[in-house]
Amino acid sequence: SSAASDVYKRQTMNWDGAVTESGPYIANCNGYNLDIDIISDETIKNKTILLNAAIAGCFIEASLKPGIVKHRLKHKDNWINI
Repeated sequence: SSAASDVYKRQTMNWDGAVTESGPYIANCNGYNLDIDIISDETIKNKTILLNAAIAGCFIEASLKPGIVKHRLKHKDNWINI
């Protein structure tokens, strides 16, 4: 088993808001996107297993609406939806 030499991530949040008569605004979160690049000689299968374990163990994600967080894992020059 090899160790990761580095991990790069990029995260974005998609949201919008509307000004209301009764208050300043109403916010709506349309989702979060997390791109993860694990620099390692491990197979994409093992990287995917690791990322899925991290997703399953994340208390923050567990408290959010299902499907609101999208994950992608980098494999060579491509991004794979997890």
